[in-house]
Amino acid sequence: MRERWNQNFYFRTRNADGSAIFTPPAQGTFSATQTRNGLPFYNVGFQNWNLALFKDLPMRQKHALQFRGEFFNWPNHPNWSPVATNPRNADFGKVSGKTGARNVQLSLRYSF
Repeated sequence: MRERWNQNFYFRTRNADGSAIFTPPAQGTFSATQTRNGLPFYNVGFQNWNLALFKDLPMRQKHALQFRGEFFNWPNHPNWSPVATNPRNADFGKVSGKTGARNVQLSLRYSF
């Protein structure tokens, strides 16, 4: 029987027979698979895309008007929080949050 993938987890947490893949080591000892940087997997990446557009509108002599639009995280890409790595935590292996809402800032500048 093929194991069903749990969509709430970033990686597989159980073997096909139902036993846990990750178990905490005995108290006071180190795990044989423990690496220097913690668990041997990478968290999801972080992306930040900003965009700024402006248009200068000359008026007369030394007067000018400038319209500016600034878009922070303009593609509205979510940045996921790190995976919970504590095996005793109920959220172990889950991504439980995200950040990265789109922000727009518009401005109008009159210079003389």
